[in-house]
Parts: sequence; C-alpha cells; structure tokens
Amino acid sequence: MKKKLLLSLCLMAIAVVAFCLWYTRPQTFWQATGMDRDNITSASGYAVEGHVTAGQASLQTW
Repeated sequence: MKKKLLLSLCLMAIAVVAFCLWYTRPQTFWQATGMDRDNITSASGYAVEGHVTAGQASLQTW
C-alpha cells in the first residue's frame, strides 16, 4: 500500500512539474506541432468507442 501511495505521489509530482514547464513557456498549437497553418487544406477525424455489454466486448467506429 505504501509503495502505491509513493508511486502515485511521484507521478503527480512529475505531472505538476511538466505542467509548470509548459506553462512558463506557452506555445501555440502551430509552434508545438511544427505545422504550417497556410498549407492545411482539409481536416478529418476518426473515433473508436469500446464497451462491454453482458460480458461481450465490442467496438464502434466513426
């Protein structure tokens, strides 16, 4: 139990440090991805939803 608590605290501390590093040097989406806004001509998306009903796993995609 102590190891799980310590691991959880360490992961939360890492997340806080990562957020602080990002927040002190904010970037736009375009800077972070390196994409050129003027060269994008279209967009698409893909979604997968998984669920279990009565013990049977299934996926639904859009």
